[in-house]
Amino acid sequence: MENIFESAKWIWAKNNAIRGDVVYFRKVFDIAKPPKTAVAFVAAQSRYFLSVNGKSVVTDGGMNGCYDEIDIARYLVKGSNVVSAVAVFDGERGTNIKSADCAGFIFCCKAVDVYSDSCFTVFPNGAFTKSEDVVSSGHRAGTNIRYDATLENAVDGYEKAEFGSGAFTAATEYGEYGAAPWGELKKRPIPFFVGEF
Repeated sequence: MENIFESAKWIWAKNNAIRGDVVYFRKVFDIAKPPKTAVAFVAAQSRYFLSVNGKSVVTDGGMNGCYDEIDIARYLVKGSNVVSAVAVFDGERGTNIKSADCAGFIFCCKAVDVYSDSCFTVFPNGAFTKSEDVVSSGHRAGTNIRYDATLENAVDGYEKAEFGSGAFTAATEYGEYGAAPWGELKKRPIPFFVGEF
């Protein structure tokens, strides 16, 4: 099977086994001229939200065992750009869903030479913590999450290229595409949700 992710690595924060973990990702890069097409391949265990230059690109990304294919060309600009994402690791197993035992995020866009690796920066958002108050129904591979908005300051504006915060550190690499526990992925079989909120 062709490795569409090329040199991209599965990445996360230093601990990728925290159930209910929410991690922010960033990668700033420069381009001389935006390409006409810039297909990105993206996957996460368990789900993700993707932005390019502060504009929302994917709001429902991530299906266990699948990757997403998105053309991000229209979001790119000449000069400095940033790809950013928020990824959530549910880490629980539902009635019909198997979840890997550890989190991961992988991104590849050959047209702009951006591949997820330790050059991405990450921030585990402590505003989100697993709640033990309510037991999950078991039908959805998720977990109950507690949120404290007073802890959000470190990530305000993270999706913009000019953002600067020492709270973000180098991502930890956990393996190449195809590595366990994520293995080979299939293309997402159903389309993204399209609509306005």
